[in-house]
Amino acid sequence: MFKKILLILFVVFVIVVFIGNFVLGQFLSGLIDEEVKSNLSNTDLPFELEYGKLSINPIMGKVCVEKINVTNFQDAHIDFKCDEISLDLSLFDGIKMASRQEVFISSFDFAVENPSISSELFSNEINLGSFEINFDGGITEEMLNDLETKLPKEAQNLGVSFSDLKVTLPTEILEELDLSKQATDELLDLIKTLAVIDDFYLELNFSPESNQLAISELTVSTPFLDFENAVKLNYTGQNLEEIVPQMLELKSGFSFSPNSLPLGIPELTGTISLNEMSSSIDILFDLEDWEELEDGIPQGSFSLELLGLQGQFTNPQKREMSLTQFESMLGVDVNDIRIDKASVSFEMQEQTFSVSNTSINSSLGSIDLSADISIVDEDLEESIINEGMIVISDLSPELKKLISDLELSIGETLPRNGQDIVLDFSGEIGDPKIKGLNIN
Repeated sequence: MFKKILLILFVVFVIVVFIGNFVLGQFLSGLIDEEVKSNLSNTDLPFELEYGKLSINPIMGKVCVEKINVTNFQDAHIDFKCDEISLDLSLFDGIKMASRQEVFISSFDFAVENPSISSELFSNEINLGSFEINFDGGITEEMLNDLETKLPKEAQNLGVSFSDLKVTLPTEILEELDLSKQATDELLDLIKTLAVIDDFYLELNFSPESNQLAISELTVSTPFLDFENAVKLNYTGQNLEEIVPQMLELKSGFSFSPNSLPLGIPELTGTISLNEMSSSIDILFDLEDWEELEDGIPQGSFSLELLGLQGQFTNPQKREMSLTQFESMLGVDVNDIRIDKASVSFEMQEQTFSVSNTSINSSLGSIDLSADISIVDEDLEESIINEGMIVISDLSPELKKLISDLELSIGETLPRNGQDIVLDFSGEIGDPKIKGLNIN
């Protein structure tokens, strides 16, 4: 019986709170809406502002304004509109600011739905699906006033994100390039595709306990590109003037997949087509007393891979870049050269620099490289190659002839394993020795 009474009381309490929140919200919404419109009519703003419904949820600490239009900027010929702007602020923060008459924010969420910025003067437009800022930490008036002399005592976290960014650029500028209709249409399609970001997210963190500033996450996603990045900086010092960086950690990766979409203007710049490019970085820098490379080699790893790379150059470009001489020497049109796969991977651990999974596979042939090097900080040229190997294989007839001519000119035959050229090298990095080859 007692449990039933408690349950009934709880239900009544929830209903009363809900109704009270609704009634108070309607009252405050009307009061603030009237105050805002009165201020707008009595204030000489450099633009015109219109909006639809204004609503407030006191318990949730949320304010929403719908159907916002900002037009007729005096100095900038732009218009702004969006479906909704909302601000979620902690109810307790609002009470503290109202009672103390000072800034006090522990967290907030700010969001804009379907914003659009357009300009008739430049005939361009920027559209977003959503834009959001999230904050969790502690902002006080005292902290802001003392920021130059001491850092915040509380951890601070800030996130910024948006989605479905589309930029419409003016097409009149393409007419000045005097291209053919086909080239103009292709370039316009390329610009439209590149001027899109599906998702963007940035998170910044400040941790006074661990003396660390960080971009804990930065991600960008487009129809062609996926990018991820994270940076951590450890420091010493208690204010902005005394901060001394100590350690920097960088982790990054991206994948670019244009799927052979030609990049460039065929009639003017030539084009480059690429199936895919990807990379990853994981590096740690010891920044304490680090001014030059000799003061310390970064630790970590790096890798890069290209798939399906090919260029198409115009004749004027070939002459400008001296590619015609290269073609004459090689006997192959440079536009027929294709790189099916190119990759590089290296790692630095302590004083050992290792190269692995590094190769080029092309229409002319293949090259594979591996090496293990002991680094001497005091003089990098005295670093020792413990072992290194270059293997050249699957050569085209043109490249075979070029190498044969080279061997005749130096009076040496390059070491081979069957049809493959094998260069086994070691020694000082400034003066390596190749096994089976006597070249001074």
